[in-house]
Amino acid sequence: MKYFSTFSWIWAFENTINELNLNRECVWYSEIDKYAIKTYTKHYPSHNNYWDITKIDINNLPNFWILLGWSPCVSFSLTWKKKGFEDDNWKLFFDYLKILKDKQPNFFIFENVRWILTNNKWKTFELIINEFVKVWYNIKRKILNSKDFWWSQNRPRIFIIGQKKSLWEFNFEFPVWINKKWKLKDILDKKVDKKYKVSDKQIINWYNSNFHSHKSQLLNNTCCCLTVWWNQKRIITNKLDEFIKKYYNKKLDKNELLWIEWRKLTPWEYEKLQGFLPWYTDFSLSDTQKYKQLSNSISIHVLKELLMKFDLYIKNKM
Repeated sequence: MKYFSTFSWIWAFENTINELNLNRECVWYSEIDKYAIKTYTKHYPSHNNYWDITKIDINNLPNFWILLGWSPCVSFSLTWKKKGFEDDNWKLFFDYLKILKDKQPNFFIFENVRWILTNNKWKTFELIINEFVKVWYNIKRKILNSKDFWWSQNRPRIFIIGQKKSLWEFNFEFPVWINKKWKLKDILDKKVDKKYKVSDKQIINWYNSNFHSHKSQLLNNTCCCLTVWWNQKRIITNKLDEFIKKYYNKKLDKNELLWIEWRKLTPWEYEKLQGFLPWYTDFSLSDTQKYKQLSNSISIHVLKELLMKFDLYIKNKM
């Protein structure tokens, strides 16, 4: 059962398919980011890259059963002010759609940020759904969140699954959430390089400012959604949640501040928060690129539950 992977990034779909030992073959993939390709080829050196999706010759693309992927989420991301139709990246959705229309695979799986739902007063999402229906697919969609599938990250994403109308009745059901959660403290590294630690001076400067982008993640909670920006998530490792609340309410003196051990989450902790195995990203990359790659990926925990359900659905039908 062959699939084509679009906007493949580092790629979460391939990784999950292999981990679950599903009988799937990647015919080609499409990715242009040179750093993401380094990590991709580290794990899948035999896969062929079509590079720029806007330049793919459909006539040279082999047939496949499933189209996997997304379109870049920056058009709808909260951190990019949800520009929607005003953002040029939005146009890449129609390149994904063209492949779907011309190749007519039996299924597709499309993922994006949840803000795509409400962007432009729901008009964006309505357009997307209508376009999928126009090219002859029945669809189902659902928001799935990493924190609902064991793991300690609050990461809601919209998943759309389409099935060609000419096939059997489309009664696929999405996985349901699991009532058990890891806490952030459960995945932390025991030994961390000193370069990830925050200086006393910076802690005091933060305390005296009103700039809150440095806010610490609470160890007994799930981590906030990993995002692609300069400010990596931070934690206070030697104090309880109540102490952190006092910090933000300006109820500490200078002596108390100097007892804080504050550090960034490491790239390897980002890997764990996204469900990848340790050292998944290419070792030659800078931390900046590792943070970017992992923050911009799909959570493996969610994909495992989704693809197991999807695989079982297809087996039952065939």
